[in-house]
Amino acid sequence: MTGSIPWILVTLIILIIVLLIFFLKRKNVMKQPTDYKTFFIMGIIFFVMGLANDTTAFWMIGLVYILVGLANKNKWGIKHTPSKKEIQTKKYLMMGLLIFFLLGIGLFVVVDKKPILKVTNFEECLAAGNPAMESYPRQCIHKDQHFVEDITWKNDGVELRQHKTELNYGCFGCNMAKGEPALCVDPIPDMISVPESPGRYCDNDFNIIEP
Repeated sequence: MTGSIPWILVTLIILIIVLLIFFLKRKNVMKQPTDYKTFFIMGIIFFVMGLANDTTAFWMIGLVYILVGLANKNKWGIKHTPSKKEIQTKKYLMMGLLIFFLLGIGLFVVVDKKPILKVTNFEECLAAGNPAMESYPRQCIHKDQHFVEDITWKNDGVELRQHKTELNYGCFGCNMAKGEPALCVDPIPDMISVPESPGRYCDNDFNIIEP
């Protein structure tokens, strides 16, 4: 789960805990033993659902239920004949727990639903957190997709410069030579870097291109 737990999920957890406390305390009112076997079964359900949905809160609640059930395993066999009022109360409690559980799953999916990340090029592959291979051109792999960086005048390592007074242009820097050492041309004094554009830029061979 990314970020902090949504407030809706926190509310759901609180409601479940309140129901759990009420379920534990009702034995003092109804004079019946707690059904720890049901605790164990509910714990397994919460635990599995939490792992399946990568929801820490759910599998932790499930783990607590499981531990409470196992700690009182010797009480699983205690029989009790419930009254109509007890049966009705238990029915409402189980329905309430089921409703809150399903509601929590639904809200969690809506609130924490991650957008499907589409990766269609090298830049998007890097933005998705994948590393760039040290090759020429650089390469990037996202799951089973393979992308190769496009080398253009925007990223070839050669920059356009202009003389301060004579206003003539020149290309300087280090190019990205495929399969051989890079060729570097040091800037001439009084030549300052200027923005390149589709109308004037330097190619990988230090030529000024003016379409």
